[in-house]
Amino acid sequence: MDNLITIYNEVVNFCGDGYNQTIVLLCLIVIDTYLGLSWRIKRKKPLTSSQFIEGIVLNISVSLIPSILEILQNFRGRTPILIFLEFLMTVTTIVFFMQSIIANWVLTGYKIPKFILDFAQKHIINEINNKKNKE
Repeated sequence: MDNLITIYNEVVNFCGDGYNQTIVLLCLIVIDTYLGLSWRIKRKKPLTSSQFIEGIVLNISVSLIPSILEILQNFRGRTPILIFLEFLMTVTTIVFFMQSIIANWVLTGYKIPKFILDFAQKHIINEINNKKNKE
C-alpha cells in the first residue's frame, strides 16, 4: 500500500490534481478557439455557427471531467481507479485538443514545423478535411 501511495504522490506532483488538469485543458480550448476564429475571419465566414457553439460547449464539458473526478475523490477518498481515470481522461483530451489546434493552425495558413506534421499527419489531414467539408 505504501508503494501505491508513493506512486500516487509522484503522479500528482507531475500532473497536478484534477483542478490543474482542467485549467490546462481550458487553456488549450482558448488556443484552439483563437485559431478557429482566425481561420473563420480569413475565410470571411461568420464568427459563430451552431457547429462552433456546439464544439465550444462540448470541449468545455469534457475539460471539466478531471475536476469532477477530483471532487469525487474528495468525497469518496483517493482510489487508484479514480486517479487512473482522471489521468487517462486528461491525456486523451490533450491529444484530441492538440490535433484540433494543429489542424486549425494549418488551416489559418501559419507555418508548422515538419516534424509535427510528420508525427500527426494522418489525424490532422482527417481533421482538416472534416473542417473544410463542414464549413
